[in-house]
Amino acid sequence: SKLERNYHVFYQFMKGASNEMKSKLLIDNGPDGYAFTKQGKKTIRGVDDEAEFKLLVSALTTTGFTPDEQFNLFRIIAAILHLGNIQVQSTRLDEAMLKEHITPEKVCHVLGIQVNDFTKALLRPSIRAGRDWVTQSRSAEQVVYSIEAL
Repeated sequence: SKLERNYHVFYQFMKGASNEMKSKLLIDNGPDGYAFTKQGKKTIRGVDDEAEFKLLVSALTTTGFTPDEQFNLFRIIAAILHLGNIQVQSTRLDEAMLKEHITPEKVCHVLGIQVNDFTKALLRPSIRAGRDWVTQSRSAEQVVYSIEAL
């Protein structure tokens, strides 16, 4: 909703994280560059997202989160932002395929996982049927649901 805002931490992170951290996590846009943040309210009167991010980091430090643990939390936030930008389309056979591969590569880079394994799990996951493994093609709608679940 244009009158509402997604999770505040997304905006705080984009506004307050260092350029070095955002570069490592491939965050190169503001809220308008990410599907999960571009539709709603980007700013709230009286709320300074940069200052709120500093308070968040201070609170994490106070509660004993190490710098590595904090970075890993921000990796998850960045991965979620990138996940929202994955675009899926249907083939003639109503099977899902990715519209482009740059965004899934960003997700995988941020999470430290293999892009081939990730896309295979999204588009054509293997499931156990009795004693055998069966590969199941997904529709674009099913893949979008899986991305949103992640």
